[in-house]
Amino acid sequence: MEGKKAIIPTTVGGDKAYYDPRSINCCMDDLLYPITHNMFFYTGFEALPSHVTYEVNKADEENFNNSTKKFFNTLDNIDNTKPVPFRKQNFGDHEIPSCVLKERKEKPGASGFDLHLTM
Repeated sequence: MEGKKAIIPTTVGGDKAYYDPRSINCCMDDLLYPITHNMFFYTGFEALPSHVTYEVNKADEENFNNSTKKFFNTLDNIDNTKPVPFRKQNFGDHEIPSCVLKERKEKPGASGFDLHLTM
């Protein structure tokens, strides 16, 4: 899949605050990590940041139209979107053979999804 881009467009009923790293639902990037990293990045795609539309259960026609415009804008600008900077497996950041991230390779205070991004 080298040279191809991949993005997850998804919708959720909850408010964006419900998907904060400290919220009950956890960070949306953590929830989608098995897809963005394990299915996209690991197989060679350039994994792009996910496009999440929140509070769809409260959407009226105006909100729906605004959300649609935002998504089309995301697609229109896809060639200018920077991929998620995931760490590569065999480039010195991980212990071999366990693939556990080496100490002090992460940004201070990083956890979850953020551990898997290059600094």
